[in-house]
Amino acid sequence: MRVGLRSGPSRKNYFAHWRGVSSSSCAYFMSGPLSHVNSDKAQPASMRQMDLRLMIKKGENAGAWWIELVLPPCRTCHAYINLDVGGRVQKLNMRGMGSGFRVTAEPTANDYKIISFEGKPDPLFVSGVARTCPGLSAVGAAVFTAIGRDGDSGFPRAQVLSRSETYALLWSVPATPVFPEELLVDRFKSRHGWQLALVTVPDTPSEACIKWLEEFTQLSVMPATPSITTIWPFLTRYSSINTVEYIESEAVILAAHRMPGGAHDGGPTLQAVNQNDRISVTAPDRSPALFTVIREGSDDFRIGKTGHPDVDKYFSKNNSLARSYKHPTVDLVFIDDKGERVVAPLHRRGCQTYVMATRAQELCFDSLAMPMGTRGRLEAISPNGHRESRHLVSSDVTDDHTSQKCQLSPALNSLLKLYITDPKYQIYLDFAGFGRLSIGATQPMDNPTTVLLSLGRSLRLRLRCFLSQLHAGGAIALSGSDQGLVNAFLAARPNPGLVPNYRQLAADVRARGFDIRSSGDGVSR
Repeated sequence: MRVGLRSGPSRKNYFAHWRGVSSSSCAYFMSGPLSHVNSDKAQPASMRQMDLRLMIKKGENAGAWWIELVLPPCRTCHAYINLDVGGRVQKLNMRGMGSGFRVTAEPTANDYKIISFEGKPDPLFVSGVARTCPGLSAVGAAVFTAIGRDGDSGFPRAQVLSRSETYALLWSVPATPVFPEELLVDRFKSRHGWQLALVTVPDTPSEACIKWLEEFTQLSVMPATPSITTIWPFLTRYSSINTVEYIESEAVILAAHRMPGGAHDGGPTLQAVNQNDRISVTAPDRSPALFTVIREGSDDFRIGKTGHPDVDKYFSKNNSLARSYKHPTVDLVFIDDKGERVVAPLHRRGCQTYVMATRAQELCFDSLAMPMGTRGRLEAISPNGHRESRHLVSSDVTDDHTSQKCQLSPALNSLLKLYITDPKYQIYLDFAGFGRLSIGATQPMDNPTTVLLSLGRSLRLRLRCFLSQLHAGGAIALSGSDQGLVNAFLAARPNPGLVPNYRQLAADVRARGFDIRSSGDGVSR
């Protein structure tokens, strides 16, 4: 049978039999006006879908978040629609849905549904819009992204995870995920039993991190896509998926990664926009391409690439960011008589008070928490004068209350607990820049004469050099015992310019177990 080419403005090209010559003997025969059309022409039109968007407040009340259900537009009609928006029913007037409609929804793992219509609804809407919208993930986390957004209309659900990008993860509060250390996590306040966190995927995550992400989100981790990252100021944080807060700084340094461009083009062109100006600059390098934004009275601005709104970043100055930033610490964790945790950072003076309260049986030592990879040293002197030294290294066991810290191995933690709890032990903890702690024995040792305090070679040389500057100590500073050297140091009277050095040496001498007290003027004596 003879066929001919059919085409038109609203239908893609296809072949069909000449009019009047087709019959049911053809495998592709279709009765009616379609006559003989390719089989894909008989497929029904796709249903329009309701969409779920995550909204995150910026500016004043930043950090507030909620969920909105977005309905497709419909023709003007005199009808109402009843929606299940997460356990409650919302009644909407369809007369005002000419450009769609948005309604606040409650976070839930159940589907959001169109329950019923009242009046005479638009028949195309009734037949062409799906009645349900999938709810949030019952297991793991729902993921929202800035990709595909439309202005300030919120963030849609992600289909994949791309490296070097930031996503919003939303999960039910009873779940307690332990995020890998490689992920940069900013948590928000929980709402209606759901927890929200902004998570930045690193450019080169480990296999263990990729596996954890894919299991928790049920999404695949894909190669890195075009992105803009902040290099300076160092102190920044994400207040939304695509909004960066930074501390006071005259300039902001950015890096553009993997921006699209021609094979023979130079670097990418980015655009900076604020309320007054719009400036475009081209970088000489392809990727990463560095840009510096000089601020002149404008605290808020947008950086992006024309035609690629998905990579836009919004920047906002936050004066309180430096005060709220928490530096990593090594913590001693105690339990009080009410069963509540008491956390004492090692670098703070109050840590020694908590240890003494533990030895007085007013507190109970629980554990030592430290950032992953931290190393320290423990020295303990037993009642009979035996000295024991151990290296303290973080294990793979994360702290139950913060995923950013790890605990000691059970054996080392038990040993540390013994030394801290027993008042007959003299202990010394040294974690370098994270802090030091020296606790003397509060009960007489069995044979104190056998315990010989030592300054150590390095500190001994420092003291001799210091005393030589003051011309103090004489022969004792050169050949005397450590105790004689300490006595000469205590008798010294440094001039005001050497007082800071004097205090630091006094602190180091005290840490070695020598008895040094502070005078009223704050200089250790």
